[in-house]
Amino acid sequence: MRTTLLLLFLSFASTAQELVIGTTYSLEATTHVISVWRTFPESVPTRTVNRTSTSLEQLLSASPEDSVDLILSSSPILFTHLQEKGLLAAVIAPDAPEQQWVPGQLRGHVVAFSVSGYGMLINQHYLDGQGISAPEDWEGMADPRLRGMVILSSPSRSDTNHIMIETLLQRRGWESGWRLLLEIAGNLGTLSSRSFGVAEKVQADLAAVGPVLDSYANVLLANPDLRFHYFPDFTVSPTYIAVNAKSRNIAHAQAFIRYLLSERGQQALGEVETGKYPIIRLPVDHPLAARQHQLLSLPPIDYGLMIRRQSLVRSLFDMAISNRLAQLQEGWRSLHQAEQQIGHSLPELRRLLTDIPVSEAQSLDAAYLQSFGVRTQAYSNNNLELIDWQNYFHLRQRQLYTALGKMGVGTASTSQSGAGRK
Repeated sequence: MRTTLLLLFLSFASTAQELVIGTTYSLEATTHVISVWRTFPESVPTRTVNRTSTSLEQLLSASPEDSVDLILSSSPILFTHLQEKGLLAAVIAPDAPEQQWVPGQLRGHVVAFSVSGYGMLINQHYLDGQGISAPEDWEGMADPRLRGMVILSSPSRSDTNHIMIETLLQRRGWESGWRLLLEIAGNLGTLSSRSFGVAEKVQADLAAVGPVLDSYANVLLANPDLRFHYFPDFTVSPTYIAVNAKSRNIAHAQAFIRYLLSERGQQALGEVETGKYPIIRLPVDHPLAARQHQLLSLPPIDYGLMIRRQSLVRSLFDMAISNRLAQLQEGWRSLHQAEQQIGHSLPELRRLLTDIPVSEAQSLDAAYLQSFGVRTQAYSNNNLELIDWQNYFHLRQRQLYTALGKMGVGTASTSQSGAGRK
């Protein structure tokens, strides 16, 4: 019995001396920062648990023990959910200007320690082989010559992609943003299940271009076939860290946060091409200063609005794009063919592929968003709103094929009869 108790004590002590970081980033994005941390006298052995945002939230919510000590992610959605469940410990964060990048409702529980930016990872070799110039912005990804060459991730699977899409909707406007997304969807070859999966597929010649966070792209740029292009006038993406309220290693976790905000920790962020820039402004003669200052000058999005309508945006993306991707691809192929035949754009028919069943007023209405969030927490095909959306898209797809048929443009019968059924 005494031996058993001793072994249990030693097991507990060993666990308590290991710092576990749960992160939505790939392993490569944190390797160097952790290796520098290990040189500090107060460091302890550290490992990462790499999960999706949803999986990490489920792990932290379900585990009665301290399976994770620190949470590291660029997703304010994840941290908001964890804070609402009382899973974030208070952190000692400096009252420094750099912490302005933490959304107001998260301050005191979350610290920002670096910034990144959004753009497109481009497989230049792939595009050169097709004789196509690389896109410069979101509109460029709607070029019909890129049909089958673009890759995205769904916001219901990737908080990084959710932030990109919400930024697009806020910058371009609700209707215009969705119109552009639906046009880009016609060029999608597939949807990735993970945000860094977008970068991996572009690298593997499975796509020519995909929107990604720079930290996912920069670790791949040793490949001469790849290049990364920042979106102009988009938004900055801070990287956040917080302490699990269940952690038995809070002292070590706080020490790790102090390290990240220290001069050496900030310096480590710029020593390898991770795409993470220090949050403390660099001197003007630093090689990373110009890019960092550019990112820090970008205005943040309205994170409060993003949190309030997260269920709406995720469900609408899935109903409008994910669940009917094959129909969108066929619809745009047929429409582009018709426009090429007659020599001009067909705006009325384009609207059949780009209109959405939710108005901008609804997307801003607190009562609608609250009731929508309650109704769709358990996603169900019996949900009347979602069925209405499905019928909405199905009807417009049929109207498109009817109009194209009258113009003498052939479409696949399977697409016509099966549109909107997925």
